[in-house]
Amino acid sequence: MTITTAMLSGDARQNVESIKAEVISTLTDADPDVRIRKTDYFNHTFAPDLLLSWPKERVERQVYLRTTGDANYLLEDLGLMDEKSSIMMPLGETSPAREADRAEVLNTGPRRRALIASPQSFGALASDRSQRPVVGLASRALLQGGVGFVGEESAREFSSNIDLGFEAAQRGESEQTGIALSSAETVLDNTRYRQVGEFLSAVWIGSGALSSEFPGGEAGATSVLTASALEVLLDTVDLDDPLFWKRVGKNLTMDKLRYLEVSTDHENFQRLIQSTASLLKVHALRIIDEPIGEPNSARWFASGGELGLRLGATTILLTGGSVESFTKPGAEAAMVIPTLRSRAEQHEITVSDLTIDAGGRRIEYSAADDSSVTNDSQLTAIEAALGSRASVTNASIAAGSSQVRVDFRSSTAFGLRRATFYMSQLVMSSVPLLLALTARSLDSLIAAVGASVATATIDHSELE
Repeated sequence: MTITTAMLSGDARQNVESIKAEVISTLTDADPDVRIRKTDYFNHTFAPDLLLSWPKERVERQVYLRTTGDANYLLEDLGLMDEKSSIMMPLGETSPAREADRAEVLNTGPRRRALIASPQSFGALASDRSQRPVVGLASRALLQGGVGFVGEESAREFSSNIDLGFEAAQRGESEQTGIALSSAETVLDNTRYRQVGEFLSAVWIGSGALSSEFPGGEAGATSVLTASALEVLLDTVDLDDPLFWKRVGKNLTMDKLRYLEVSTDHENFQRLIQSTASLLKVHALRIIDEPIGEPNSARWFASGGELGLRLGATTILLTGGSVESFTKPGAEAAMVIPTLRSRAEQHEITVSDLTIDAGGRRIEYSAADDSSVTNDSQLTAIEAALGSRASVTNASIAAGSSQVRVDFRSSTAFGLRRATFYMSQLVMSSVPLLLALTARSLDSLIAAVGASVATATIDHSELE
């Protein structure tokens, strides 16, 4: 049923429900992430018909449906609305009687931060979005922060400009990128305009173009992306270029990643994390038992506010927050001194101290210098004296210039005194100690964090 058909229905209540259902369908086609709640009102002067929200971004907006597109009527209602950044959605043809009226509508919308757009305008964006995923950024921006009068033709022009600007930014071409930014500035509030600018500038910088040549003006040249813009970029570009993704993710944070929902089969997400593992700062990791991965494979995912790596039959979770932020218990790693020594030597891990549990008694053993205690003959003597009763519960290891505490009872590794590490450093210093890795699993782990060697050497020179 179309909106026009619904408006002609004989049953008034069914008429209203059908109209709202059609509008909701159109808006969710334009942006599948929007959450829409109906109210009991229809065509009311100051009570909205629909409430839009984006829980991940904590953004809300009200929609007022109008049965007429008359300019004078719309202008009058604009002055009565309490929430000045609402969407006024005429269901009929929007045809201001006089050019002066039309100009007044255009001028009044931005001043009051309101958007006047018909369902057909968003229908045009939904149609374009199905063919060009980057238009999803435009349609969400318009729903969240569109201003002024945006008809169906204007909506199509806006989506086309964003699409062409995206392609131009990939090539470092300023003219068409500038047109896209100007188009966004015309129909969006300042917040959404900056977000579009941030998206295009991240693509611009990712392409290797000079930030000083980005035509953004107030939007600026930056590689900082909102979570929603990052999702669009991940779903739009099919580019196996590690340097592109490293430039895009130069300012990426764990806080941004926790808002994403990305499965292990998303190739661009693998490229992004592999390329930025030497840039992302984390505080802790935890290994949990989730035997759902492929043997010897290492694949990144983001879900439920967590960033994780599926490594064979185990899952490694990482956080920039405290250990308490992990929602799942860690797998217990029964560690004994011979195994600890073997893994530390194999992977060249320096163990500065460890805690040994021996039948209810605890032994703290540490090095007096920067050497690894696993090479000590005294530790061998302690091992022989304690026999099978001894297990290692904790150890401190070096990661860069800081210390990582490894708790084998919960397969958790974290920075002492709230220290943070590059993700590649924390992973490569602690996971080989916590897990028995085959040669193929180790190769997969190294590839997953973009490290050329097990020590995950950091090289940021190409970003300077």
